[in-house]
Amino acid sequence: MKKGRLDISKFWLNKKQPESTRKKRSKAIKKLWKEGKWKPWNINQPLTKQHKQKLQASNILKWKNPELRKLMSQVKRAYWTKAREKEQGRRIKQFWHENPEKLESMRQKIMLKYRTSDWEKEIGKAVREYYRLNPEARMMMGKKQRELYKNHPTMRRERQAVADLYYATHPDERRHFFGYKAKKTRYKTALGYVKSRIEKAVLDYLSKPEIYKILLPEYEPFTLYLDRTKPIPDVYLRKLNIIIEIYGGHPKAWQRKVKKNRDYRKARIPVISITPSETWNLDRYLLREAIRMSKTPLAKNFNPEKFMKPKPDWLHDLRKQVSDIREG
Repeated sequence: MKKGRLDISKFWLNKKQPESTRKKRSKAIKKLWKEGKWKPWNINQPLTKQHKQKLQASNILKWKNPELRKLMSQVKRAYWTKAREKEQGRRIKQFWHENPEKLESMRQKIMLKYRTSDWEKEIGKAVREYYRLNPEARMMMGKKQRELYKNHPTMRRERQAVADLYYATHPDERRHFFGYKAKKTRYKTALGYVKSRIEKAVLDYLSKPEIYKILLPEYEPFTLYLDRTKPIPDVYLRKLNIIIEIYGGHPKAWQRKVKKNRDYRKARIPVISITPSETWNLDRYLLREAIRMSKTPLAKNFNPEKFMKPKPDWLHDLRKQVSDIREG
């Protein structure tokens, strides 16, 4: 340090800096930062263990203050308006579209983070082998579970109510619960990772440049809160305002298809169902049908944002029901 120059860090050591001084210094630093004349002292340097502990203790004390938490929440809500969120989403999508190599790198990192480790595979293998050699143990577990629900007939409904409330207020966790995460996927497509060959065939078709320009497909874009079900559509054709549901060949998949389509029709949502037998000619069963349906009043009047949030009355009744369960 040059002679005669004041070291501000030592001057305020073990002293509380006045609020006016902090504001003045913060304003000056922001100005220098915008002009590119100021950089933090610890840039490109790892934090020490002592420094991390101090930051952790400071954050804990800070967020224990309810007034400060309320203020920060108000500031965030005021800043992130719907228009600003849409603009931010548009910029992110444009960035990934212009930099596909970075998108691929990010996908690889996600796959690496959520992949099943070797010890998890060994545990799963050991459990499967145990039940294979001891089938009576599996039968005993099923018997105990049935007895539990028989002795407590309202338990299943109560658990379902608690789960519905949690996943309605935490939509991202609902995706994890149903397996919508990277380590559950096996096939890679241009629109995202999928879990079945049928989904891969459909998404590979939709990702063709000439088809993509016509339809603008998005894979699993949002959750719809209908009266009886809360489905996550497989594909949303943004340009035509139509939903695509992809079903497998298992009998349970057919039952799920019938139930979903019934709820979609009741909510007046335009949907096209694709089964394995229709993947051989997607030009006919998907593209032509989507273009035909987009011209109908059903597709023109469909607004996805109307179903993206739970209905206040349903949420209020559900909270009251869960509160009664917990008190009882």
